Amino acid sequence: MTTIEFKRLKMYVGKVILMTNFLMGNLDKNKAIQYINRCEPSENEIRVLFKINIDTRITKTQPYADITHLSDYHNEHEILIMFGASFHVMDIIMNPHDALPIYLLELCAEKLEPIPLNEREQRWYSYIESLN
Repeated sequence: MTTIEFKRLKMYVGKVILMTNFLMGNLDKNKAIQYINRCEPSENEIRVLFKINIDTRITKTQPYADITHLSDYHNEHEILIMFGASFHVMDIIMNPHDALPIYLLELCAEKLEPIPLNEREQRWYSYIESLN
């Protein structure tokens, strides 16, 4: 994540964000941290861990699936979350002993507090630019 995105996401604590890409998660925190640490961030990037709570009783969310059975590796407990998913940003945990910030997110059924259109459009354009 870029340092600009990191700072921007801090402002959304208590609000709802919309993810414009697929998310792949791992139910094993240690395994997720291993994956994060495999990539060396550039000078304007930062590693972050998203801890996502999914209440399976809520039925009107973007689709998600346990894709463990599709993994080539045993003991991989992977979850795939569809693009367009809304998340309530619950908190950001900054551990002084670990340089890895943890974003606590909760999958939402709907947007509780819509993001203004101009920001949504900017995110879309940024996403399109990142594909080029």
